[in-house]
Amino acid sequence: MKVLRFALLTLVVIAVLAAISYFLSEKFGLTLIDAMFYVGVGASFFSLYFSSSGGLAENFAESEIAASYEGLKAGHSFKRTFLSLNVNFVNVGSVIFLILVFLSVFIG
Repeated sequence: MKVLRFALLTLVVIAVLAAISYFLSEKFGLTLIDAMFYVGVGASFFSLYFSSSGGLAENFAESEIAASYEGLKAGHSFKRTFLSLNVNFVNVGSVIFLILVFLSVFIG
């Protein structure tokens, strides 16, 4: 049941991204494939960025806290965290959408 729900929500994400692409292509006079590429790259970037933990941004924030006055007063030590990604249907849907755009450009 969970796999079916995940697949259905992934298809919904792909349909929403396609609808956004169509709207942008009509509104701004872009070709549909260009709008799909921009939407796919943007959606993939934002979904992967906001569902991950660790990495450069979090290490920078952690070092700022450790070096601040409050961090020194509280004895906060810098703990390096490595990148971890929480895979969800938005990530999978946006990456599949981007792959479909690439395939439609190079095959079609």
